Amino acid sequence: MKTHCCQRLVFGGLLWTLLTGGFVSATESRLTADFTVRRWAIEDGLPETTVTALKLGSDGFLWCVTPKHVVRFDGVRSVEATPTTAVQASPVATLPAGVTLPETTAADKPTAVLVDDSGVLWVGTARGLYRYCNRQWQSLTARDGVIFPVDVRCLTLDQEHNLWVGTSSGLVRLRRAPLRVFRTGLPWGGEAITALTAESPTNFWTAVAGGGLVTGTPEELRLLRPEGLPEQTTISALLRCRDGTLLVGTQGESLWRYRNGQPAVPVDTGKTARGISALLEDRRNQFWVGTWNGLMTLTAAGTLQVVGTLPDDLVQILHEDRDGHLWVGYHNSGLYRSESDGQFRQVMTEAIRSFYEDATGDLWIGTLHGLRWWSSTKRHRFTVANGLIDNVILQILEDNDAHLWLGTAHGIMRVKKTEFGQVADRQKSVVAARLFGVEAGMANEQCTGRFGARATKTADGRLWFPTMEGIVMADPTKLPPPLLSPQTYLEELHLPNSTLPLSNNATLRLPTGARNVRFQFTAPVFTTPTRLRFRYWLVGHESDWSWSTTERQVQYQSLLPGQYEFRVSASDRDGVWGQPASVKIFVPAFFWEILGFQLGFLGVVISVAIIGGRVYAKRRSDRQRQEQERRHNIDRERARIARDIHDEIGAGLTEMALLSDLAKTGTGGNHLDRIFQRSRELAQSLDEIVWAINPRNDTLEGLLSYLAEFAQRFLAAAGIACRLDLPRDQRALTLSPNFRHHICLAVKEALHNAVQHAGATEIKMQIELLRQELTITITDNGIGFTGEAPAGHDGLANLKTRMREIAGSMQLTSTANTGTRIVLTVQLPAG
Repeated sequence: MKTHCCQRLVFGGLLWTLLTGGFVSATESRLTADFTVRRWAIEDGLPETTVTALKLGSDGFLWCVTPKHVVRFDGVRSVEATPTTAVQASPVATLPAGVTLPETTAADKPTAVLVDDSGVLWVGTARGLYRYCNRQWQSLTARDGVIFPVDVRCLTLDQEHNLWVGTSSGLVRLRRAPLRVFRTGLPWGGEAITALTAESPTNFWTAVAGGGLVTGTPEELRLLRPEGLPEQTTISALLRCRDGTLLVGTQGESLWRYRNGQPAVPVDTGKTARGISALLEDRRNQFWVGTWNGLMTLTAAGTLQVVGTLPDDLVQILHEDRDGHLWVGYHNSGLYRSESDGQFRQVMTEAIRSFYEDATGDLWIGTLHGLRWWSSTKRHRFTVANGLIDNVILQILEDNDAHLWLGTAHGIMRVKKTEFGQVADRQKSVVAARLFGVEAGMANEQCTGRFGARATKTADGRLWFPTMEGIVMADPTKLPPPLLSPQTYLEELHLPNSTLPLSNNATLRLPTGARNVRFQFTAPVFTTPTRLRFRYWLVGHESDWSWSTTERQVQYQSLLPGQYEFRVSASDRDGVWGQPASVKIFVPAFFWEILGFQLGFLGVVISVAIIGGRVYAKRRSDRQRQEQERRHNIDRERARIARDIHDEIGAGLTEMALLSDLAKTGTGGNHLDRIFQRSRELAQSLDEIVWAINPRNDTLEGLLSYLAEFAQRFLAAAGIACRLDLPRDQRALTLSPNFRHHICLAVKEALHNAVQHAGATEIKMQIELLRQELTITITDNGIGFTGEAPAGHDGLANLKTRMREIAGSMQLTSTANTGTRIVLTVQLPAG
């Protein structure tokens, strides 16, 4: 690439012609005819408006100098940075001897001069930009109708042959337009092409919505007003018949026949078809007319006749293939093909938008859901997932180099047919597609896809596409050369609390705990930067490359500790993937994620599990033992109740039966008194047994109440005064029947001994609750004794036995003539 001509100026033959001939065209043309112009300013990311110096770095980035900043530009984003190469202000620019600008004012003095790769001279001035090519000056100034600054400060070229202009009003790029737009120039300004047919490269017939019939060369289209044809009607289909007649289909005025220099004649005088969408003359000279309401034929008598066996839907496509089959594509009702018997058969149910038969006989069908390929051996569908820019294919053409050109609502695509074959054979998943849109020179990227506005190819190989803003021409032989594969650069790694700079092939260790990361990357591409696509792969986290995307960043969350390699690659406008950039990152583990810690923790867990298992086993054993003890207590209590009933109630009843027999015979003493007394004793015994087994009495409060009531009743019957001292705070404790039974019997035994042997006149019973201990103290004022208890007192032995049954104790103290004191102590169960 050449730099400023003041430093290195190689004019070649052009400069020699300039110096010797000194010719300057008096007619000045505009650069906008051959170049697309775009500007970047502060609102696009530049830190300042004025750009004073430009240089293309060896890394492919464009380095821009402003009065206070140096920025690196990748085609999309400006980043303030330190330049990798020196960027100096442009030296004083001078024109070669013998070369003069079209104007000679002070504003036209050169401020920057450059000779591009093809030897063309570029001159920047305070008024604008000029180019000298083929002995003619072209300019780009404010009068060209584009937003172009007038004060040029510097010029340079990039690796894609774009010209960059630094000005006082921002950064400007001039790109040679691979496509060219031709307009009808109608006074009402509408340029939506509704019909197009090219009889030769210099003889076009076209129509604009509401603009009538237009004809001529693409450069000089003119409005034709045939007599009889309604003015400003919308022509929707055109067909040049073999006899030279031009059939003109309209949206609202049916079908017309026109010959040069003669009035237009309506074909369908009855206006059977008011909306014509497609026209075809087959090899048998039969005319087919597609309408908004189905397919019709034009009879020899000049009338339209409906083909009644087909849908009454809008006809999008009419095509006769090499075998003579007629194909009819409908807006909603799918695709039909005529058979040898003249009948039509539906072969596709999808809505049709375009249809093309290539040189090999393969069919390419544009639908609402992608491009369909029908060959003799395979059928396949291609969608945006396979690299298409849009699923709705409106126009299909083939150039002379076996490339398909696809017109869509988002621009025009160029794909080599072998690419589709490789995708269909699963050799690759995405076609290498070249995209053309506004950046390529289109005024409006939306191609027209209805009625007769079909793309066409002229004999010279040029392709013509009707769009919503004029006719777009593509010359496949003059397309810019393929670009070098773009070099991808890693820029930054964003962490939750910090940002780290990245460089290709670097290795980074992330801070502990950084598990959410976002990679930012770019590639310096300047021709179609917004259509640059990226794919990425985090090796160690993903199994393959991602789908392609235009996003220049990707985020990963909750990464596991370990080593990863991030790779990213970019694809240029021709669909070729460049070498990937990569960076290795190490995600450190938390201490609890380290193997040694995990093994130790596992050992702890196992130990805890073993201990816990043992504790559980012991508790289970204790519960089983307690359950066995409870059952044993129940069995023992049942045996005791049975024994009490047998010993007391049974014996008493037997005694009462004997006394009753004696009473009958009249022998002995007063047997009735004895029976009465014994029955009272039995009733009391039975009441005590029932009280002991009643679960409502399994409380501490119930036990104390029963003992107090029994002591009062028993001592009153014996004629002895009773004094009670009961605790005020009686806890809510549950006591087992066995516990209550032995306590009751122990108290009864102590009271019975005092009544029988102490000779007391007063007995005191004091009950105390200390923590979990129950203490019952029975004191009498009887005769007492000194030393061992007198012989024959079996009740004291029974007392000790009953207290041992419930893990309690009995203490006895006595002094002669002062009375006896018995203390019963037992632990209460936990509440």
